[in-house]
Amino acid sequence: MLAATTLTEGCTPCARGFYSNGGTVSSCTPMTCKPGEYATILGSPTATEGCTLSECGKYSPTTTTPIGGLDMACPPGTIATLTGSTHDEDGCVLVAAGL
Repeated sequence: MLAATTLTEGCTPCARGFYSNGGTVSSCTPMTCKPGEYATILGSPTATEGCTLSECGKYSPTTTTPIGGLDMACPPGTIATLTGSTHDEDGCVLVAAGL
């Protein structure tokens, strides 16, 4: 086995949704984005860097929601209108007549 020749040789970025403070850490830790947010970057250096609001039509109920969020479940006759939703029916509003 060959030894590393630089301080970062052999290091790989954490997957999206995980972070590492670096140093001698040998594993990645799940990020803790707030409900209504999800992780967007690879190799985050903190538990929250790279967290962004869920898109309209998606929601994120927990700190470990899958990447991109979950699909909304607006009732028939309604549409999703908010970003950063934390429930599958947050921001669902009635469709205006004629649309």
